[in-house]
Amino acid sequence: MTKREFAAKLLMWLLPWPISKVLPRSFRIYYFGPAGGPPPGFYDYWGTPGAFWPGMYNAPDPNTFPEPPLGPTNPYNPYAPGGIDPFHYPDPGKGDVFFNQDYWEPLGENVSWDAGHWHGAFPYDEPNFNLKVVGDWFVNYRPSFIHISWSGNTVDRLNFDLFDSDIEAAAIATTNDVEKDVYLPITFGAFDIDMLHFDSRIFEENDININLIEFL
Repeated sequence: MTKREFAAKLLMWLLPWPISKVLPRSFRIYYFGPAGGPPPGFYDYWGTPGAFWPGMYNAPDPNTFPEPPLGPTNPYNPYAPGGIDPFHYPDPGKGDVFFNQDYWEPLGENVSWDAGHWHGAFPYDEPNFNLKVVGDWFVNYRPSFIHISWSGNTVDRLNFDLFDSDIEAAAIATTNDVEKDVYLPITFGAFDIDMLHFDSRIFEENDININLIEFL
């Protein structure tokens, strides 16, 4: 055995098995372990369990390597095979009721938690009110719909928006003339849920109660 061959084998034994996943295609690491193939924890460049190139000195052309598999990658641990979805979702067929003070806080004195619901008033000079998320439930949370239920004898129809945390305050769910029990689709960009907003088109607006905030 030459010194170069010995050094190559020693290097392969000292390095962690899956390190080839983070190397360029042209620097793929080969398995030089005991007969019978690599151990179960060994993964090839694309994270395929147990896959390896048996030719010790005949490296394949990097251009012939397989394409990476479809699906999410794992940015938190490049040595782990496959991917981890960073987002979380409501259980299928079951909504998440994120409603009370554990999940939202009022912005301004014209909205408050009162006897099991959010009570919102519309100031004359600026007829709107807002609730902002608190806690961490909204981080990487990606529901498909928001369900809002509210009550009150309004003078005019109200508008509703759900905003994300983009500095440009993009509305990810919105409707004018919002019904008193409404399901709205949510269109996410790169940002999380941030604020719930009601506004009126007139100044002489009556107070309302928000009775439910649910995500599906």
